Amino acid sequence: MIARRRAIVAGAFVGVAAVALFAAVHAMIIVPIWWRLASGIPFALVTGAAAGWAFAELHDAAEPTLADALRFGLLLWLALLPTTALGIALRASGFHAAHDNWETTIECAVAVATGALIAWRLTHRLLPTLALATATLTLVLTMGGPLLVLNGRRPVLLFVAFLPLLLTSATLLALAVRRRTRR
Repeated sequence: MIARRRAIVAGAFVGVAAVALFAAVHAMIIVPIWWRLASGIPFALVTGAAAGWAFAELHDAAEPTLADALRFGLLLWLALLPTTALGIALRASGFHAAHDNWETTIECAVAVATGALIAWRLTHRLLPTLALATATLTLVLTMGGPLLVLNGRRPVLLFVAFLPLLLTSATLLALAVRRRTRR
């Protein structure tokens, strides 16, 4: 099994690296946000640590493979789909305009439930369930909520770009955990 503490620390470092990756993607698709990078680092640290915890809890092998990393990155991206779909539905229905605070609460609840359901279906164990629920919630919060994919082509491209970003981040996490495990 991957050492939990090592994965959490590695995840936090990968989270910080992911801020730069996200900023580069955002600059290519939407607008440059380089001057706002520093404000994303605390959120990225927490999200990366949560993702590291989830990665450790979901993988039994001490030496995660590239396939393990890619599956985890895909799993995180797929976990964003229900919250994104809900965000679309709430905005299309007008709920967002009338109940903005409730919208955020509902979207967070869906993020937690999605992560928990996925992990439970995969493992039937409590710790992975809590870890992936936490990772999904922190990822959605770090993103500032679901992306507004109804607002045009660019937000859709940004949402799609999260897949390679999460695949890359998960791969970096697996490499960091492997290196730390070998010491």
